[in-house]
Amino acid sequence: FILKQELIQNADDAQATEVIFIHDERSYGTESLWSSNLGQYQGPALYAYNNAVFTDEDWERIQKAGRSGKINDPNKIGRFGIGFNSVYHIT
Repeated sequence: FILKQELIQNADDAQATEVIFIHDERSYGTESLWSSNLGQYQGPALYAYNNAVFTDEDWERIQKAGRSGKINDPNKIGRFGIGFNSVYHIT
């Protein structure tokens, strides 16, 4: 639930007008994985989509977990840099 809220919040901050979640219950093959240990993660998945454009600034921020670049922007919900940690934890 927290993960879904974080992804909706990020979509809102990016000014997306559409957010879609898909629960895929399929499992996929493990023959071409880099490591056999990754096979356990080939099961069901949650796909998240929003229609905002991922910018170069977004790419820089996603690499700095726990350090928000939005802290001084009162128009952003996610200003503290900690919410996306839930996404890192799950993935």
